[in-house]
Amino acid sequence: MMLLNNLPPVMKNHHQSRSAFTLVEVVVSSALIVAILGLLLASVDQTRRVVNSTTNRITQFQAARAGFDAMTRNLSQATLNTYWDLDMDSTTGNPTGYRRQSDLHFVLRKAAQKNADDQFFGSADETKYPTHTIFFQAPIGMTSLVETGSAVQARQYRSLSNLLSVVGYYIVWDEDRFLPKFITPDLANPDKNLVPRRYRYRLMEVMQPGEAMMVYNNINYTNLKFDNNGNVTTSSTPASPFKLPTDWVRVATGKLPPAAQLTTAFPTIKQQDNSRILAENIVAMIILPKLAEKDRTAPDALNDLTDNFEYDSRPLPAFQSQAQVVPANLKNLANVLSPKQLKQLHQLPPILQVTMVAIDEPSAVKLHDYTKGNAFAPPTWCQGMFKTVTNIADFQKELGDPSGPASDSLIGHISNVDNKQPTPRMNYRVFTTDVILRNSKWSK
Repeated sequence: MMLLNNLPPVMKNHHQSRSAFTLVEVVVSSALIVAILGLLLASVDQTRRVVNSTTNRITQFQAARAGFDAMTRNLSQATLNTYWDLDMDSTTGNPTGYRRQSDLHFVLRKAAQKNADDQFFGSADETKYPTHTIFFQAPIGMTSLVETGSAVQARQYRSLSNLLSVVGYYIVWDEDRFLPKFITPDLANPDKNLVPRRYRYRLMEVMQPGEAMMVYNNINYTNLKFDNNGNVTTSSTPASPFKLPTDWVRVATGKLPPAAQLTTAFPTIKQQDNSRILAENIVAMIILPKLAEKDRTAPDALNDLTDNFEYDSRPLPAFQSQAQVVPANLKNLANVLSPKQLKQLHQLPPILQVTMVAIDEPSAVKLHDYTKGNAFAPPTWCQGMFKTVTNIADFQKELGDPSGPASDSLIGHISNVDNKQPTPRMNYRVFTTDVILRNSKWSK
């Protein structure tokens, strides 16, 4: 203290002036703190957005993954219950040998068919029913609730855990038809409903109870009589409105012939659609039947069983050959069917390559908003795709390489890779796997 007091006045004032920050220093420090906080908040906000986006995408695609797993699990249980039966000469009626036979049916093809007599859903619109559909029978033990005489609902056949049921999968562009009725009071004017219209691509699952399956119905619809021209005769007992081998699919999906054609001999057949939503925002399902690599003509060949992604274990001539009276004009099936149809006849493919493409909900909202201006008409991106297959390279080219898809590939369309597509850019995920059909018992 003595020394401080003895300092010159100038030095004392200089020492006292350094005891506080200047206004400039305070302003600069505050600006730096604000800048740091701004950068920190921007970084936190960006991280939050990334986390939310990733979480939303994971949540969205979790539902697609669950649907994909459920579908492939049921596909692996497909069966035909094949047996050996006499092959009869259609002219003499004499046995000529043995051949595979089955009362069950496995059919895989494009969902939209141009032939009006062979449309599963009454439509040839590829935009509404894109890519593929598959129907088969599987021992999943599916049964339904029925009313007993005492008006108490009981589950019949519940002890039959291996009861055969019809199972099928397809994709449809449509609004949600499964909303509760109390929020859809005006079906004639759906735009006035409490819940706005919500168009989406949806993966539908068909599960028909075993007791309603036509193959083992009280009246086996494959047990028909034909005249010599191959037409179903009215003298069959009863007269049947079902004339196609895939009519059981129409029954399972509620697309029956006109009610006037149904006679009292079919009391258990009802107009009932057994479809339900398995997963939303599924825009494509491509199923390719193929052989194991060691059985192919070439390691990368995919067309040993099919050229067009279609597989039918019981085409129309084979269906007719199981009738009570075989038409005289039906010769040996080898002369009627193609070599690949003969390979498919009454047997399952050993492997199904299943590919599914899903989009997230924000992309589905953009797609829905885009179609509003055209009365919710489905996009046209899927037309003409996946009609032929030859090898792995061609299949991958048509699907599209995610790292650089061609603009005319499936992924190129939905990701709008060239910014020229009529639909908005969509976030997507591709699921693919090989499903081994355990009941195939493949033989050449």
